Amino acid sequence: MNPRSNYYTLGLTGLIYFLFIGAFFGQHPGWTQITNGNFIRHFADEGNTLWCGSNLGLTSVSKTTGEKIFYNTANSGLPANNIIDIEVDLSGVKWIGTSSHGLVSFDGTDWTVYNTFNSDIPGNSINFIEISPDGDIWIGAANHMLAKYNGTDWEVYDLYAMNLIYEDADIISAAFESENKIWFGSDDYVVLYYDGITWTRYDNTNSSLQGKYIYDIKTDPSNEIWFATRDGISRYTGTEWMTYSTWNSGLHVDWIYSIEIDNDNNKWFGTYGGGLTKYDGISWVTYKVDNSDLLSNTIADLIFDEENNLWCSAYGAGVAKLYQEEWTNIDCSNSDLPGNYVSTFYRDKNGDFWMGVDEKYIVHYDGDDWLKYSYSDFGFPVTNITTIEEEESGRLWFGSMADGAIIYDGNSWTNMTQFNSNIPSHDIIQITEDDQNDLWFCFRTIGVGMYDGVNWTIYNEENSSLPSDWTYCMEIDQDGNKWFGTSNGLAKLEGEDWTVYNTSNSGIAFDNIQSIAFDKDGIMWIGHNVGAVSVYYGIGWTSYDTTNSKIPYSVINTIKIDNNDVVWFAASDSGLTSFDGDEWNYYNKYNSGLSSDELRDIYIDEDNTKWIATKNGGICLFNENQTGVKTSTHNELNFALMQNYPNPFNPVTTIRFNLPSSGDVKLSIYNTLGQLIKNIDSQFYASGSHEIVFDGSNLASGVFFYSINFSGGNGMIFNDTKKLILLK
Repeated sequence: MNPRSNYYTLGLTGLIYFLFIGAFFGQHPGWTQITNGNFIRHFADEGNTLWCGSNLGLTSVSKTTGEKIFYNTANSGLPANNIIDIEVDLSGVKWIGTSSHGLVSFDGTDWTVYNTFNSDIPGNSINFIEISPDGDIWIGAANHMLAKYNGTDWEVYDLYAMNLIYEDADIISAAFESENKIWFGSDDYVVLYYDGITWTRYDNTNSSLQGKYIYDIKTDPSNEIWFATRDGISRYTGTEWMTYSTWNSGLHVDWIYSIEIDNDNNKWFGTYGGGLTKYDGISWVTYKVDNSDLLSNTIADLIFDEENNLWCSAYGAGVAKLYQEEWTNIDCSNSDLPGNYVSTFYRDKNGDFWMGVDEKYIVHYDGDDWLKYSYSDFGFPVTNITTIEEEESGRLWFGSMADGAIIYDGNSWTNMTQFNSNIPSHDIIQITEDDQNDLWFCFRTIGVGMYDGVNWTIYNEENSSLPSDWTYCMEIDQDGNKWFGTSNGLAKLEGEDWTVYNTSNSGIAFDNIQSIAFDKDGIMWIGHNVGAVSVYYGIGWTSYDTTNSKIPYSVINTIKIDNNDVVWFAASDSGLTSFDGDEWNYYNKYNSGLSSDELRDIYIDEDNTKWIATKNGGICLFNENQTGVKTSTHNELNFALMQNYPNPFNPVTTIRFNLPSSGDVKLSIYNTLGQLIKNIDSQFYASGSHEIVFDGSNLASGVFFYSINFSGGNGMIFNDTKKLILLK
């Protein structure tokens, strides 16, 4: 019989109210982030409060009431949402390590950021935090750096220069054996021991250390050291090394994330996919989803509090507490959004929102409650919802990429596939209803389909003037004409007559068209896949790109017009841009409350609030009419790493980037394993737009990544990575 379970929740109406209040007075007023915060990586104990760090911010949880407070880049002094580690010092100050913006301290009122521009911290990507018994802050930073901060001065160790770890290795964990003696775990088969004077290195040449990645380290009452690795558990008695794995123990998996030791010297291990395992020195007991009320089999962190409660970060399911075989589960999200990849929005005639989430859910939000639908509700798969449309009759159509159309009539769900209907393809990019109540489908590779409720009419390259069978978008103008964006131009269907616009016969900037929108004057805005927008006035054309606007070099996958006739452009990997006819504004996760730069859709409500669907950042709400919103001015540049062009390339391509201030720039090429292939540029650049040419003559065909690292003397940092393809 499973132990009893309790579950803390908050009413969503009050929660959304709290989020908006936070947005009014936060770091970026006007912004709100609605996310699933249950992907907890690390947490810290502070009396009655548990501090939980995830990839989308920080949550404080009351252990007694379950009350939660949410902190993110939109409503606090957090410089980044991606929390790698968190510790609480003896004075109650929270120390927070981020993946890109350095170390942060929070005393309950004030936020202080330590980065490479305002301190001697050796890097802005923090791998771990450990606080010594006398209060020193130890941090591991990327590029094999280690540092100790005593509140005034930084003591920095370059472990590669000291011949202690490999060049491409980092320290990712630490634990104190005593006041001045500390163990460090690396991500490359190395453990270090430092007694305040001498460093000792352990690897496979002088120990039986198990595993490449040392995720956690703990010291037991007998001063034996326990190491959690990706290949099992290593134990060091001071003279002897022992290993535990699925071959010689009760572990269900070898991938161990975390270790805790209770008052009875029992060892507890959090695993990747294998649940929570307890070892009392003789026997092994494992708690999993199928034999307990634990809600996830991946346990990223563990901590015992003063009352001997065991707190577990049940990855993807929030926090779980185990006390005397009774489980309590705590949801750490600021909403009931089931995931953070939101692919598309639709608002129905009742004002309710529908969306595709995490490529497996259809989600309904009525302003109070969130309902999710998935395979278990339908009996058929839901893969990557790309479009949603409501018929005049009230039926909702959901187009998917791979599973055809899903139809909901308010009571039941049906799936239209090639196996049970004459739908011509399962790959649907957009569905639109016209004024005759016919449904138009943009298919990925077979053109356009019109469905009248019984029969299909297909338009493709062979039987019509459609310029390409790859159709990405469709809009209907004020006169009922259908406009289609394809990979090879823009097509207009007026009755039975086709007109095609491309770069050879019109002023359109590029032939690949990803998005279309009409403003109130009938002017058509067209988004391309190369950081450009074309504007068609009916008799003339204008175009904007990175040289004459704030549009980033990215796929412009959504264009929407707000209630004030401002045009909004969502880029697939480079944030949000707006244009009011005179001034351009650019928003990304560094200068605004956006939780992610990978945008998928925009809906603008009656209050002119932008609902922004992101990949892995949940939903962002933005209303720029609130005072104090940080926006860029018309004349300033924003950080941007452009997509290389051409791509694919052979063997030469151009990489461009924008800098709002001068500073040091490093551009590097990596392979798909993350291994450095070549540093292609490393020098000081003035502010402005720059480009370099990369020659891949010495490389074989394949997929590579290019990365920019910028550091400026004014405190600015910028890091970004994009994919390039060499095709010989």
